[in-house]
Amino acid sequence: MGTVQRACLLIACGIVLSGCQVTQERAAQLAPVCAIPVNRTVQSMYWLECQSVYSSSGYYAKRY
Repeated sequence: MGTVQRACLLIACGIVLSGCQVTQERAAQLAPVCAIPVNRTVQSMYWLECQSVYSSSGYYAKRY
């Protein structure tokens, strides 16, 4: 494997890993906000963000 190919592979891996960390970090920041029942109502300004973090999780749907 050439040096250029190896460098491109490392850059691509770095981009993928940083994207995963951003998603996990966002979920961690929203967890305390979404834990408040009022913030999970449709009228709340946090409703869409809480849905985007927890909508695919069966845990959230069963718990609340």
